[in-house]
Amino acid sequence: MSLLEQEIKDVKRFREILQVLFEEGFGLFLSKMNLLSHVPLMKRVSQPKQRIPTPERVRITFERLGPTFIKFGQILAQRPDAVPQTYIEELEKLEDDVPAFDPAVARKRVEDELGPIEETFASFDEEPLAAASIAQVHRATLKNGDEVVVKIRRPGIKEQMETDIDILLTLAREGEKHISILQNMKAHSFAREFAQWTHDELNLEKEGRNAQIMADNLSDEERVKVPNVYMEHTTKKVLVMEYVDGVKCDDVEAIREMDVSRQDIAETAIRVGIKQTLRDGFFHADPHPSNFLINEHGQIVFLDFGMMGKFSQSTRRNIGLLFLHAANEDIDAAVDTVRRMAVVDDDADLEGLKNDIEESILLMRNSTLAEQSVTKALLDISIRASSRGVHMPPSLAVMGKSMLTMEGIGLTLYPDFQLTDEFSRMVQQILWETNDPRKMLRTFLIDLVENQDLLTRMPSHLNRVFSDQGRPQTTTIIDNSSQDVGSMLLIGALVLSASIIFLEVLPADYLLYVAVAQLVIAAILILRLR
Repeated sequence: MSLLEQEIKDVKRFREILQVLFEEGFGLFLSKMNLLSHVPLMKRVSQPKQRIPTPERVRITFERLGPTFIKFGQILAQRPDAVPQTYIEELEKLEDDVPAFDPAVARKRVEDELGPIEETFASFDEEPLAAASIAQVHRATLKNGDEVVVKIRRPGIKEQMETDIDILLTLAREGEKHISILQNMKAHSFAREFAQWTHDELNLEKEGRNAQIMADNLSDEERVKVPNVYMEHTTKKVLVMEYVDGVKCDDVEAIREMDVSRQDIAETAIRVGIKQTLRDGFFHADPHPSNFLINEHGQIVFLDFGMMGKFSQSTRRNIGLLFLHAANEDIDAAVDTVRRMAVVDDDADLEGLKNDIEESILLMRNSTLAEQSVTKALLDISIRASSRGVHMPPSLAVMGKSMLTMEGIGLTLYPDFQLTDEFSRMVQQILWETNDPRKMLRTFLIDLVENQDLLTRMPSHLNRVFSDQGRPQTTTIIDNSSQDVGSMLLIGALVLSASIIFLEVLPADYLLYVAVAQLVIAAILILRLR
């Protein structure tokens, strides 16, 4: 057994996967990774040489390898910054549609988790509504009359997917060492991110909490519906959620027959996409159209919360600024923002990136949603940046695909929606809300507490500076001391003035802004003196 095989928990499955890869034409890649010896000799001798796998063969390979790799292929299809478009189009055909498991097994799993079915449900449909690789869904009615769906994790799937992910991580790590394509797409980093997403998706209790977070975040949107989760009936293996009827968001004919405003739905879809990304930093990361319905009230119904993307506050701020710079056609500012967000190679082509950004942004001018959008432009920037040696965060591409899905809902229902001006207005509003002076104040006060020694030592520092003034010194030192005196006095005045304002219980808004500005200036001066 080789050293590599000693790292693998399931050597038999490892060899099965390598054999399938070899049979589908990946022999050259296996050879570069020094893994060809793990394929049976008879297979290597009898197998005719094949060309580099085509997009179709890649899709077939994932299908042959099973649920984990099908899911991995679907996620790869959301990475246009790393995967060529021809492969994305083929990977988008991957269907997570498998035969349902035995209703008796489903019933037993529910009872193992929740107790006798008759004690929780007034009715429980034996035949599933849908079946996928991780779970299947049954309709039911609770004792109180609420209509629900019961999502049941497939028996054995957690162990199976964990085994495959262990092998996938090893292949990605070894591949990145020897194959430039995998190096460029940061294969191992992406595989780790996929592993985390899959781990979360296998935990139905976490999916329920994700749905609750999403519902809270979007509670200010009347035209959005997030099904209620019955956490008291939810575990890691079983999820009970409100049943919501509706039609798929891309079923235009059915939506036209409904008495709903398609323009309102389009505007809601765009606005909600922006809110998830910029305001909440918590967005739907599995953006298939089948995960969004339109109900009879004209609401967008969100489904399936197993995979959620997250952004830090600083990333949200940079994305928001990038949106605004793109909408305002400020090329230089957009380039600076991209560089702040990205990992930049030493030999990165920054001038080429600037030209790419300018071309992408100018395409938006006077365009309708059907022609071009800010999100499409930013996704294009992310794709081009990678080829220029400027690597944006992987989750940014997933976010872009998620927002494009929301825009796609708008495009499907209201193709003439003029996006750029409205998009810019929405982004500005959300940036203002998320960077409210009161929130900035809280952050600043925390920083002051962490650096309180600078303020508490201010009087003694001033006293030292004044004392030094009377001593013989060179002109340079005297000038610096004078600058210190002036700066420290100004800092003291600013902090004192701001403190007086904040002592007011409810200061007027304009005074609040003045106080924040004073503290910011004081902070800058403090940093200059350190």
